[in-house]
Amino acid sequence: MKNRYLLVPLNNKGMEEYNFCIEDTDNILEIDLPTAEYNLLISNNIFSKFNETFILNISDYECEEINTENLSKAFEIIKPIADKLPVFVSCLNIAIEKGTLLGINL
Repeated sequence: MKNRYLLVPLNNKGMEEYNFCIEDTDNILEIDLPTAEYNLLISNNIFSKFNETFILNISDYECEEINTENLSKAFEIIKPIADKLPVFVSCLNIAIEKGTLLGINL
C-alpha cells in the first residue's frame, strides 16, 4: 500500500530543510495520513476544493503544499468535517501555530 503523509516544518530551519527535501530531521513533523481520513477528504472533495482555491494539483503521486497565507482558509474548507479528521486537523493547526506550511504527499 502506498504511503500518504503530511509534513509540517516546525521552524525556520525546518522550512529550509523542507525546501531542500531533507528527510529525517527533528525540524519537520512527518505524519502518516490515515486511510480513513484520506478517503473522507476524497469523498468530500476537499482536495478538489484545495486545488481550485489555491491553484494546486493535489492528487495521487503528487506533492503539494498549502502555504502560510492559505492555512486559515484551508481550515475553513475542512471545518464541516474537521471532527472526523484528527490527524489532518492536528497538522494543519501546528502549521498555523508555527506559521509555516502543510505539505501533502499522496
